[in-house]
Amino acid sequence: MQKARGRRRGFTLIEILVVIAILAVIGSVAAVKYMAYLKDASIKTAGLKIRELEKTIELYYSQNQRYPETLDELVTPQEEGTQSVLKRSGLLDPWKNPIQYEVAEGQEPPFELISFGPDGREGTEDDISLSVLEALAEEEAIR
Repeated sequence: MQKARGRRRGFTLIEILVVIAILAVIGSVAAVKYMAYLKDASIKTAGLKIRELEKTIELYYSQNQRYPETLDELVTPQEEGTQSVLKRSGLLDPWKNPIQYEVAEGQEPPFELISFGPDGREGTEDDISLSVLEALAEEEAIR
């Protein structure tokens, strides 16, 4: 009598390739979502840094009765033996580009803070400014 050969248990090459393909698709979708999340987080961080810088400038104004001419005044100590109001890293946006400061008479507040966004170029649609943040806040308040 012949013994019946038992079938070996295991995965075929096709099954393994299908699982790898499914994992690759899931991984690529997750990577795209994660990159979008990082971009959104950087934009929000830029807005927060601009708001923080605005408050620092207002604090400077309350202590000196004038607005700084440049942001460098915030990172240099006012008197010998004192600390500066802000660290130099506080003047950089999340993309390590300097935040721009422009005195703008006749508006409230009388200055503008601008991050040129991820591309680092002035005048593009990804620029983030204090006035844009104010407009967005007003839109949110209306809703």
